[in-house]
Amino acid sequence: MSGGISFNALEPVEEAVDYLALGHLHKKYSHGNWLFNPGSLEAHDTRQARWDLGYFIVDVEDGNIDSEFHKSKRRPFFEISFEVDAHDSPDELESAFAEQVEHSLSNLDKVQQKPHFQRSGENRDPVIDLRLEGLLQFSRSRLDTGELRDIVEEKTGALYVNLNDATESKETASIIQELDGGEDAVRDEQGQIDRGKLESAVFQRLAGQDSQYGEKEEDVAETLSVVKKSVVAGENPESVAETIKKRRRDLFSQGSDQE
Repeated sequence: MSGGISFNALEPVEEAVDYLALGHLHKKYSHGNWLFNPGSLEAHDTRQARWDLGYFIVDVEDGNIDSEFHKSKRRPFFEISFEVDAHDSPDELESAFAEQVEHSLSNLDKVQQKPHFQRSGENRDPVIDLRLEGLLQFSRSRLDTGELRDIVEEKTGALYVNLNDATESKETASIIQELDGGEDAVRDEQGQIDRGKLESAVFQRLAGQDSQYGEKEEDVAETLSVVKKSVVAGENPESVAETIKKRRRDLFSQGSDQE
């Protein structure tokens, strides 16, 4: 595991010690009834929530090792996945989504009732991992992810809703097909659309359609990305305008005095 110590480095230690307690890595493991790493007591993310998390109680007497692993008390994680393909409008999608969340409550309750998720015999508020998948049948701008998050919080009493929007819109799919390299140019290693790569590809495509930018379409695309991030972050308009002017002067020395 990344960040760990190799077995070859640890093997010589076995001759000198009865019990070696390790830490740092979040995943539980042990070896040969002498080396123990309990992992973390609490999940750092949804992936770790699937692991056995807890601690070892180890007794050492005259070189004999007696070990026992205990799951730690912690908050429950629960995953809700929703396919958007079959819904033609935001209202239809939200209605179907609320119905699916309602149907998932019985399974959530079963998870919450596991002893290591209980607190004094009562259910603890869960962390919900919400994943949206599929092809949107309407513009992405009409997808109200905030409303979907509110539905989950209201019905599950979630401590936190971790939203992963892996959907694509028809307009996005059309743009991707027109890009150089097609889908491969904007997908990550897991096959999902990389929003940063898609944005950069679209900006570069737009810049390439204007002959005045010549061979500097990549630089112009980068400028568009910087400006977009500044606007989204709520930066002062005068500051954004100054950024545009400076980059324009740097890229195009001729005519730099023009507004």
